[in-house]
Amino acid sequence: MYLKSKNLEKLKVFICMGLVATMFTSCTSGPGNASGAISSTDYVTPPESTYKKIKFQATAIGTVSGAALGGGIAYLSGASEEGIIAAAVAGGVAGGVTGHQVGKKQVNNVKAEAGENKELASSIKDLETTNRQLASYNKGLRSKIANM
Repeated sequence: MYLKSKNLEKLKVFICMGLVATMFTSCTSGPGNASGAISSTDYVTPPESTYKKIKFQATAIGTVSGAALGGGIAYLSGASEEGIIAAAVAGGVAGGVTGHQVGKKQVNNVKAEAGENKELASSIKDLETTNRQLASYNKGLRSKIANM
């Protein structure tokens, strides 16, 4: 098997484009603001756009990885240019479907955690109310002690 420099350059470009695309999809922000900090409201219930970003990112990474893997294997096995393209397309489709399923599972995990966080937020709210009541009670006690 020999490597044609023209085809090798095409493969390098294809792989680089895939890596750049993966890098950009990895930069999408998740819960929180642009700096990456997660506020308590986002942590409790992420917006619907967060779920879409998770699925998109997983699908994109799966598609790019599958296409690069399929095309790379076909290229290294000495397939024709048409065979390489067909393998890259098939790998991209398979990777995209797999990535989408992984994204759906990740979304389900985030939603489950959000449910747990809602219970925690409710408990925190109750404790804050109790804390305010105790602070008021302590203030009254200080006043009574001062009058003694």
